[in-house]
Amino acid sequence: MDGSPTGAGVPASAPASPGGAANPAKPVTPGTGPAAQATAKPSPVGPVGPVATKPVAIKPNMAPRPPVQEAAPQFLIQEFDSRQQYIKALVYAEHGVGKTFLVGTAADVAQMRDVIMINAESGETTLEDPTHKFNLIDLVRVHNFKQVARVYEFLKLYCEIRDRGDMEALLKLEARFKRVPEESLKGRQKIYRTVIIDSVAEVEAYCIGQLLGITEKVAFDQEPDSAEWAQYKQALTMMLRLVRGFRDLPMHVLMTAGRKYIQDEQKRFNYTPALTGQSATKIQGFLDMVGHLVLSSVGEDGTIHRRLWVQPAGRFSAKCRFSRYKKAFFDDPSMESILKAVGLLEAPTSPKQPQKAASQQSAAGDNPGQSANVKT
Repeated sequence: MDGSPTGAGVPASAPASPGGAANPAKPVTPGTGPAAQATAKPSPVGPVGPVATKPVAIKPNMAPRPPVQEAAPQFLIQEFDSRQQYIKALVYAEHGVGKTFLVGTAADVAQMRDVIMINAESGETTLEDPTHKFNLIDLVRVHNFKQVARVYEFLKLYCEIRDRGDMEALLKLEARFKRVPEESLKGRQKIYRTVIIDSVAEVEAYCIGQLLGITEKVAFDQEPDSAEWAQYKQALTMMLRLVRGFRDLPMHVLMTAGRKYIQDEQKRFNYTPALTGQSATKIQGFLDMVGHLVLSSVGEDGTIHRRLWVQPAGRFSAKCRFSRYKKAFFDDPSMESILKAVGLLEAPTSPKQPQKAASQQSAAGDNPGQSANVKT
């Protein structure tokens, strides 16, 4: 030993050459010696250059992976003229004017049958009229918001089965919820194409009641909590989701509501559906038609005439997305006359009926006092 310092892993002298002379020591880069290579950690980014990979052997008890399948599209492209059109409408009016009667006339239209009504207001008495086909309407009496949600789920499933043409499954579904044997429905099975919500204002009241914990078990003399800002915000979200869900069903959707008046920025009073807060305006945005129904006149024989405003031509809310209909109102409306006017119902094939219907429509639009009589 000559006492010269040596680095870790660096020999003190180089081995002799075959000729006997000692070879000069080669410089060694720190960290590359044998000891350093033995303790070096693998690089986090992996080795540089191509690396040979070993084939993974499949064990006898290991099933091979299935082939990767292409995911289903997340949306559907539909041609404009190929879509199925339904009317989504809200009719609001003062109590007793005839909004339930009007939406009930959907039962008179073959293309709208069959009709199912969510009866939240117990107003079906107005449909006891033998001159109409109101007896073909099926009723669902609801007492709380949860029941309304279950009806929506039923209709969503019903439409899926209906649209794939599984009549046997439809029969079983109808028999289950009517609680009757399937055999009793053969020959009179229903195909629902229209749902009526009478009324959406009462459904909202059920929604707020649920948020406050008010159920059928709460005694009438028990003082409930008052709804606060948080409950109204929750009710708004729940109602918008519910109305949006019903609107998206592949069927005609008709809603009713009472009316109330509100003040605008200029302190003027305007009529609007009797819904709470922002629900009164936001729900209207989901629908194709919002009609304000009023009594227009009374004939000499005592016949009451009604007018359905579908354009905001006064101090009231109204709308109509159907550009085919140019007028601001319908006189003595029915669902048949409305669907014909907006182009959702084919005109009669008889050559005399279209002329008669056109003349009645002209008279109704120009002179409400000469409208055809409607039994109320």
